[in-house]
Amino acid sequence: MGGKGSGKTKYNVEYYEKIKAYIGGGWQEAGDAIPSIAGLSVIIGIPRKTIYAWASKEGNENLRNILEKILSEQERTLINKGLTKEFSSEITKLALGKHGYKETHDITTDDQPITGIKLVPPDGTRD
Repeated sequence: MGGKGSGKTKYNVEYYEKIKAYIGGGWQEAGDAIPSIAGLSVIIGIPRKTIYAWASKEGNENLRNILEKILSEQERTLINKGLTKEFSSEITKLALGKHGYKETHDITTDDQPITGIKLVPPDGTRD
């Protein structure tokens, strides 16, 4: 399946079908908790770097779309399994960070800036 003595693996219909099968549920059959490019790489036996190289070539829009579907399904699975607590919140938060999610804290009152702080002693007395 490699190129003529080049040592490079050529993208072909056989790999396309394997990749489609992975996103079509093959990731679950393989025992992956979430779909991933790394999981795809292991299942089809091709390095991630090669998969990305294939996707970057003109004419491989279908492959790019499938890789995007893998990421979308990964995001969806993380959200759903995080909400149902099948995944720990820390792992879910960490993995969703790769999708642009971040934890934020609102340090305002009714969305207005805090303008002053009144300190109250621990015993609750006030001057």
